Amino acid sequence: MTQGKQYTKLITFNGDILSFRCRNSHQDGDSRKKSELTCLRLTFTKETNCFTSRHGDTPIYKDSSADVDVVCCSTALDVRKKIVVPCLLLRLWKPKLSCYKYKLITLTSPTKAELHVEFNSQYELQDGVTIFQGPTVLWTHENIVHYASAQTSKVRSIAVQMSVVFLGELCSDVIVLGSQIHSKEEVNGQISVCKDNKIVGYSVEDEKVINGTCIIPNTYSSVVQCSLVVSAEEVKGHMKVNMVVATNKKQLVCFENGKLKEVCQLPFEEPECIKMATIGNSGLVFVVSFNQGNVCAVWKDTFQCGRGEISEESETSDAAQGNYLCTIQALESRLQSGLTLLQDLQRDVDVKERVLLQSTDALADLVSGREHIISKTEQEGLVSLWEDADEGEEALQEERMQPESEQQPFLVEKLWHRVIEDCLVVGVLLTKEDAILLESASISLLLETAQGQAATVIQTQSRAHWVPATHPSSPPEPVAKRRRPDQAEGSSWSGGGGMLKKLALTAVCELTPLLTCGPVKCPVMLHYVLKEVSPACVRPQGPKGLQCGQISLSMTDVFQPSPLHAAAHRDESREDLLSLLAFLDSWSFQIYSPDHTLCDVSQWLQEALGCEKVERSPQYLLSNSAGPSAALVFHWQQTSPFLGELVIYCRGQFALLRFLHSLCDFLPASYHIQPLRKDRSGVRAQDVGCSLENEALALRDGLSSLLTACQRRGSSGGPGGEGAAPAPAPPAVDELQRRREEWHRDIEGSKRRVGPLVVMERYCSLVESVLQVQKQVDVDVLLGSEARSVFAS
Repeated sequence: MTQGKQYTKLITFNGDILSFRCRNSHQDGDSRKKSELTCLRLTFTKETNCFTSRHGDTPIYKDSSADVDVVCCSTALDVRKKIVVPCLLLRLWKPKLSCYKYKLITLTSPTKAELHVEFNSQYELQDGVTIFQGPTVLWTHENIVHYASAQTSKVRSIAVQMSVVFLGELCSDVIVLGSQIHSKEEVNGQISVCKDNKIVGYSVEDEKVINGTCIIPNTYSSVVQCSLVVSAEEVKGHMKVNMVVATNKKQLVCFENGKLKEVCQLPFEEPECIKMATIGNSGLVFVVSFNQGNVCAVWKDTFQCGRGEISEESETSDAAQGNYLCTIQALESRLQSGLTLLQDLQRDVDVKERVLLQSTDALADLVSGREHIISKTEQEGLVSLWEDADEGEEALQEERMQPESEQQPFLVEKLWHRVIEDCLVVGVLLTKEDAILLESASISLLLETAQGQAATVIQTQSRAHWVPATHPSSPPEPVAKRRRPDQAEGSSWSGGGGMLKKLALTAVCELTPLLTCGPVKCPVMLHYVLKEVSPACVRPQGPKGLQCGQISLSMTDVFQPSPLHAAAHRDESREDLLSLLAFLDSWSFQIYSPDHTLCDVSQWLQEALGCEKVERSPQYLLSNSAGPSAALVFHWQQTSPFLGELVIYCRGQFALLRFLHSLCDFLPASYHIQPLRKDRSGVRAQDVGCSLENEALALRDGLSSLLTACQRRGSSGGPGGEGAAPAPAPPAVDELQRRREEWHRDIEGSKRRVGPLVVMERYCSLVESVLQVQKQVDVDVLLGSEARSVFAS
């Protein structure tokens, strides 16, 4: 094995140093080559005060037929991934070929490289090759600027010949500035080249010529040696650029928007590079390096010379060298102390972030009703204030014995809210995996108050809808295969073939309690009851609740709400339709034709009323209206050739009656229209609540009347009552006997007040009235349980 040359390139990336090394070798007696490109990542370690590597040299590119070396490397923005990545331009040389092959690659991981563009060239690229955002590689050859990138997929050339003055990024674009060159062929066949003093620019991204005088004046086009962009921004389509250039006339010139601002004389000739550096509290300086190794600094604020005026004798004197050494040591000490302070601050920030994260998790568990468990790693360094170690172990064992569905919260796929007139609609979308575990579910809103006070509950009405996971594109099923009405009740969001996917819960409340002087935050609570899967499955019974998210509401959302686009094909259309259905009231009607098949009600709704299908849910028809209050939404389902069901969503009974009048005019006289019982669980829950309130009021009023009558009888002086005047004590009875009788009378009066005697007729009348109210409560509860068919499906 014969070892060939090695090439090493260094760049900085995310605080580390990346070292790229090319090794070219070949077997003895074999003409085949073997080239390998490796990457070594070096990280500075404060404890050892040196650079270390974790993984060593990692190969990222291999080639067995060509010599490979790195032309240039730098970091640039990958416009597709929107991240800064290390970029390398590789040159491959094969002796059998008469051209060079170049590859532009980026390092996507410590061991993986991605190819962006490759091209061939008849000449060798050496100096003046630069990599910019894209990534895009640019170079100059014979006064022509060439570039290549993944977007171009080949080498392109700028249409203007120019002597390049500036090549760099301005306002998220790669800009080339230079003085234009004109070529003219003379009579004898020779080509003469003449330069124009006019500055021209070229935008690589837009591929068009721009005005370069807004950056550098024409008079400086032939004297600029190097440049530095101090600031650049785009204002109303025009670039505002502040640039510093060094000329071959020993001048450092500052231009602002193409106009001369400052000039400073330089001490040396042939400037090569300009950099800007920060010197602590002293300010900023421009550091100019020259061809002979000289360096000078110019203050940015005053634009005056620094060390350039010091004579060579003073620079080489021992005193000056000592002063330089002391200055460097002082700067190193200051830098070291600053790094130590930053590391201490970073550790404090990490501790605070960890405490805040643990506190947030504990608060979420507290709101959800779960017990917060701290791992052994989190318990390190903590001191217990109570002797609760045993209780923590028992709680941990109980948590482990719970089913997996109890330990993990429900997955909320999406949370949204809409402001519709004077109402707020909040929606939560659950996945099917979580929805099939539920017996019933609803959501409610809380209003956060001042710090330290409990959140108040906002009165809401909740609904449940089944929604398909994707856009229903399959054709409708034949009428004979459709589901029965009792199976489809409450699940109008079923997809093609009745495949239910996800569960959407909505809640509607008034905006009046939320109108405050500033933005408000409302936590969203999910209330649910789990199904009993099997008798062997041990699962706690009863309703549960957990916080599934939080919404923020500002005055802009209230007074300038976003319009609803329920019928459009947009990502928010499904949420807009669900919000509109929650805002409107619904009525169901059964249409029956005993003589002949039903007519097409859906076609009549589209032609006569101008309704249009909702693109995301074509089973719904939406009428064009000026606002949500005037909107009409219809769902027509023909369950058999002679029977169909029409669900109407509208705001108020007047709009319903007006539509029913038009429907009756359209349908033949032989049709029968019968209203169906509402299947809205929210309305049934409200009815149950009102019935329970009536029961409590009836019991309170009846007991109050009984007690009032009893007190009236007691104060009227009845037999044995408190109103009867005690008989005068005979003179022979002593004081002790009189006191004993008064004590007995007080005891009897207290017994009558605690357990008073009531009239039998009044008590029977009270029991009868309370029983009548309880019967109505039982009926409402029974109807409410039947209305929860959305979860039974």
